[in-house]
Amino acid sequence: MQEKHNIEYFQTPNSHKKYRACPLCIHENKISRKQILQKDLEHVLTAAKEIHHGKYTYPTFTEYVKMRQMIYPVCPKHGVFAISLHNHIYNKAGCPQCKKETLRLSAEKLKEKFREVHGDCYSYDAITDENYVNLKTKVPILCPVCKEYFYQTPGRHLQGSGCQNCANTTSNQELVFSKFLKENNISFRQRKRINNKEFDFFIPEHNLAIEINGLRFHNEKFRPNKNYHLHKTMFARSLNVKLIHIFEDDFDKYLSYFKHEILRICNKLPKPLLTNVCKISIAKGESFILVYGNDTNYENSDLCYGAFRNDELVSVMSFKKSRENVYELSSFVQKHCYDARNTAKYLFEKFVFDNSPKQVFGIKDLTNDANNVFVILGFSLKYMELPDYKWSYANERFEMSDFVSTVFETEEDETIFGHSMDFLKVYDCGKEIYGLCP
Repeated sequence: MQEKHNIEYFQTPNSHKKYRACPLCIHENKISRKQILQKDLEHVLTAAKEIHHGKYTYPTFTEYVKMRQMIYPVCPKHGVFAISLHNHIYNKAGCPQCKKETLRLSAEKLKEKFREVHGDCYSYDAITDENYVNLKTKVPILCPVCKEYFYQTPGRHLQGSGCQNCANTTSNQELVFSKFLKENNISFRQRKRINNKEFDFFIPEHNLAIEINGLRFHNEKFRPNKNYHLHKTMFARSLNVKLIHIFEDDFDKYLSYFKHEILRICNKLPKPLLTNVCKISIAKGESFILVYGNDTNYENSDLCYGAFRNDELVSVMSFKKSRENVYELSSFVQKHCYDARNTAKYLFEKFVFDNSPKQVFGIKDLTNDANNVFVILGFSLKYMELPDYKWSYANERFEMSDFVSTVFETEEDETIFGHSMDFLKVYDCGKEIYGLCP
């Protein structure tokens, strides 16, 4: 029984449970809702103007039907745009072009982003708020090497692209290395880009990357982040890629060593069959010319062990005594025509058997992250030393103490003097310290 209209109507219990009303009341409500929709046009317009602070006008919005209807406001800057009334009021959405402009970086912010990617390799003085439109419109960038402007979209430049004139030039070191890889039938990709990181050479079959670091660009001027080379090594390691850095002044000095490493990793060298492993004696100050390695001078070594194939010495492992029963594995080198890495285990076992050391430690130069001697021997990583620097001038690196006898009180004093001489710092890749208690 409905008291308002004094009528009796039938309804299922389930409908009544869901609060279904009297049919006449429902009809009245529909009529009143239609009337409300007509009256609410003014309220909706008032709400829209308050939310958007009177920025837009609504000349075509003359009938309010529902909140999901499309309306066509007029932006004073960009003109008419389409948007749903619900989105315009409840989500406070406005002109899409105005939104893009608010999200757009200023020219100064864009330059900061460029320098995060490229350091100081390029000059961005010509980029202004007037000629920078968006990420797809080219901007002028000055290359200090070519001394010419090139035009590139900000989007591509932020992804790591640079001067195309320089990109099309290949250094003499890269030409030599490319020829070496081709002669040994090693398939490679040159200037391979992985996740916006470019590698000079990439050998996909062995997950090996090689970087040839010219001192002209890999100094503090163009690579102000002193951890730049370390970060690239760690990035490659995260992808299970072994990275070898070859600095320009090391290219000629240690080219044979690096070639040997590439051939060893690519399984191009035979493994020698050993006939003897024993302690050997090498005259102080004598360099063992049949063996390759970054340190072939045993002047400071206390113990040396050699692996022989018949009467031929194929590898040498040397040790320095640090303190009582504590040794440093200072060097492990091998003859150029063999992959004698498998001899390391036998040499180390012989050393442990003869000397019963309490602890052995070793230093891995991250210039060659493919060097896995310590892993083979069962050493564990103890800690890492952050990158250190040498000074560079005329394509050579050197210690300041090699140049002047002056002892500087602070690093800042040394830096001021070095820069006054037009020297630049070149940071290495850092080191890892490994240890083992046999």
